[in-house]
Amino acid sequence: MKTTRRDFLKKIGIGTASSSLPLLFASCGESKARPNMIFIMSDDHAAHAIGCYGSGINRTPNIDRLAGDGMRFKSMMVTNSICAPSRATLLTGKFNHENGFLQNGYSFDGEQQTFPKLLQQAGYETAIIGKWHLKSEPTGFDYFNVIPGHGRFFDCPFKEKGKTWRDGVSGGEEIEGYLTDVITDLSIDWIEKRPSNKPFCLMVHHKAPHEPHHPDAKHARMYEDVEIPEPPTLHDGWDTRLAAAKATGYSKMADCNYPKYSNVVEKHTDRETRTKEMYQAYMKGYLRLVASLDDNVGRLLDHVDSSGLKENTIVVYTSDNGFFLGDHGFYNKMWMYEQSLHAPLIVRYPKEITPGSTNDDMVQNIDFAPTLLDYAGARIPGDMQGRSIRPLLGGRTPADWRKKVYYHYYEGYDIPEQYGVRTKTHKLICYPGFENRRYMELFDLTKDPMELKNVHADPAYSRIVRELEDDLKNLRVQYGDSDVTRGPKEKLRQIDHLARGCPVSLKHPPSPKYGGGGPSPLTDGIVNNISPRWAFYYDRWMGFEGDDLDATIDLEKPVKVDRITARFLQKLDSWIFPPTDVRIQVSSEGSRYADIDVSSRVERAEGGVAFLHLLEGVVEKERVRYIRVLARNRAVCPDWHPGAGKRAWLFVDEIIVE
Repeated sequence: MKTTRRDFLKKIGIGTASSSLPLLFASCGESKARPNMIFIMSDDHAAHAIGCYGSGINRTPNIDRLAGDGMRFKSMMVTNSICAPSRATLLTGKFNHENGFLQNGYSFDGEQQTFPKLLQQAGYETAIIGKWHLKSEPTGFDYFNVIPGHGRFFDCPFKEKGKTWRDGVSGGEEIEGYLTDVITDLSIDWIEKRPSNKPFCLMVHHKAPHEPHHPDAKHARMYEDVEIPEPPTLHDGWDTRLAAAKATGYSKMADCNYPKYSNVVEKHTDRETRTKEMYQAYMKGYLRLVASLDDNVGRLLDHVDSSGLKENTIVVYTSDNGFFLGDHGFYNKMWMYEQSLHAPLIVRYPKEITPGSTNDDMVQNIDFAPTLLDYAGARIPGDMQGRSIRPLLGGRTPADWRKKVYYHYYEGYDIPEQYGVRTKTHKLICYPGFENRRYMELFDLTKDPMELKNVHADPAYSRIVRELEDDLKNLRVQYGDSDVTRGPKEKLRQIDHLARGCPVSLKHPPSPKYGGGGPSPLTDGIVNNISPRWAFYYDRWMGFEGDDLDATIDLEKPVKVDRITARFLQKLDSWIFPPTDVRIQVSSEGSRYADIDVSSRVERAEGGVAFLHLLEGVVEKERVRYIRVLARNRAVCPDWHPGAGKRAWLFVDEIIVE
């Protein structure tokens, strides 16, 4: 179904007749005593693409205006630089290992404590409009109207509270128009028609400037004849930074997977030329979305100011994470490097914040929930891991304010897991599953602010390495994200079965990247764990990129077999799909094979993202020597996947014969 914005607003009872209501609400005693809150969050908006943060490539007059009226934070850092986990952290005030949302693709546990629920209990009206991206139905909101999944920029469906919630990635009713405009329209109209005199908290979540870069008509030709200045590290060679050097599609400009820019990748074989042209094309698309976003921030501010709400309304502008704008030759986020780690944060509240002020204290997105609860006069739960930044907004830094921040990104999108600590002067990054499983990077941010030289192995920094390793260990214990508090992660299990140690022949070779760690990993008797975070770190999974598994096991002599089990991994956010179908065949002499009936079951792994698919077949033949397992790879990622059209992966571990 599709409806116009005018029809939609009329249908839900929002109209110009209610435009006088904000003045009435603003006069209510309760609203005067406690501030309203408007929390604006964009998606992938890098701080260095904002004028007041020193952008040299674009202008953002309306976001700058907000900073001129409030406080701009210079050291706002996320705990996990990726879209949906950042949203879960915003809601809970907790790191992702605590709120259960480690990676994109998870489904948020809506039964857990969130700050909107606590605001409701404190007498606030709560609403969220725009991007949700957490799959499960929003809870803690008196009203929501959110886009399914990533949505789309033109005529996007919206899922409104009160309608049947089928799932989090599809459904809803299309609203005609450009998405950034529509989100702003709906937000303004909700402010006008809110049904009570309660103070309110409205979360306005934009999709922009997340790809695909589909601009509105007003900005479609913006920057057309302009050459965007290149960052100094666009052609970074990643010397001394091994993990970055090995990264591909979801990191580097030259390998950008987005379909809109595929012609650039295909056009140039020379990598430097391809990087330069990709940068120009990508940045123009990105900045067009930023321009539309800035216009709509201005529209919302104009409405708040003209409605008499300005003095008693906290307005926050931030992004769910940082973003690379060609820095280090990268686009996207995920890495702990500065442009990804940092995000913009601007707060306006005329009653308490000095206009045009700045702050350089270390704050994180775990601090958002306790801050808003603090301003609401609500109790801040002890299990929230952030702190209220209200003292900072008032110009006072507590003596015990944090001097270091902790970060943890979980493996996915061909980017390795990493956790680390950043202080004012140094940064230590640990890659626990990469290369020797203790690969580390240390950057001296005072001498090397662009993070070009890893000095971890430099003897001159040995003392700092020891100090930061201790800091990192202590932070992991403090936040409950350590081996000490969470138990051992290496859960390999050795098992005996009839095929253990038997040779395996493969029709298609596995990827050199995931060869399984041995000559016959499918029958080595080592069963890998199924945690999505640790599955690849022990070199036991065998991966096939676009190819089928066609494996024949020789038991070396006919034996009595009762059951055969093949184990497959599914991790959809990382392009890993279960087989589309599986055949298991047996033979006593190797020329004539008989199919056996196969049944399937799954084991849910940590967080609900990865599943281990167990395909079991019961054997009726008395004697079997040869076993053939044929598992069909879906070959390419489907249209809904970020890697649509690219080669899909099929992962298999042990083939167990009993």
